[in-house]
Amino acid sequence: MASEVASLAALRAENTVLQQQIGALRQQREAQRLATSVASLNTVFLQSVCDTLPYAIYWKDRDLVYQGCNQRFAADLGLATPALVVGKTDDALPWQPGEATRFAAIDRAMILSGQDAPSDEHVVYPDGSEEWFETFKAPLRDPQGDIIGVLGTYMNVTQRKRAEQTIQRQAGVLADISTPLLPIADGLIVMPLIGDIDAQRADQMIAVLLNGINEHRARVAIVDITGVKIVDTHVASMLVRAAQAVALLGAQVVLTGIRPEIAQSLVQLGAQLSSMITHSSLQRGIAYALASRRS
Repeated sequence: MASEVASLAALRAENTVLQQQIGALRQQREAQRLATSVASLNTVFLQSVCDTLPYAIYWKDRDLVYQGCNQRFAADLGLATPALVVGKTDDALPWQPGEATRFAAIDRAMILSGQDAPSDEHVVYPDGSEEWFETFKAPLRDPQGDIIGVLGTYMNVTQRKRAEQTIQRQAGVLADISTPLLPIADGLIVMPLIGDIDAQRADQMIAVLLNGINEHRARVAIVDITGVKIVDTHVASMLVRAAQAVALLGAQVVLTGIRPEIAQSLVQLGAQLSSMITHSSLQRGIAYALASRRS
């Protein structure tokens, strides 16, 4: 009887241990399930974030095998989903001829150097079309700091570049309009200035004036400031520099459009205008220049 009681107690103890182990296993399995669920949610969330960004994003391992990318990167390759990129190298993807080799060389060099590689790329395609990209590549590192792969992003900025080029062309046209040069007689040119004159426009005005003197073999250059509302130290300095530069070419500046208030301002500013002939109006300046040309 005593042995039966002892055996029953042992079974109960063993059952208790087994129940505890089963409970621990259930908790462990639940923790694993939760961890897997969280990891899956994190993966989905991160993929959603990557797909939302305006950049194409991708990452590779040290062997330059793609481990992931966002939807924009896959679409640029003409592929439906990122899954069609994962597991491939650039050689297996539909890049333009020579691009796969170039990408691999850049990636390997970056892995060796451990340095980020930002760049602007201008790509001309076989059909003559062209695009511009802002790219950024960086080495991927593990928690110990060892390089385990490559992260890359790029954005197509072709529309912005073309807009900038259009703005530059328009600025050039406006600059030509804002600093016109008019040859009105043999050896005589006129530059009428209108509006405000900042440092950039002053430099351009002097450059246009000097080029015009050289091109037209001018001996007299009339600079008319009738349309310049404000003559400050900056404008006075520009006029002096222009006269000095013109003199080096063997020509002379005639300054016209000197209103009483401008004359007073120039005197108060101490502008050294002795190297220039001044007249109150453009007509008087032209008459002087034509008369001096005949003498």
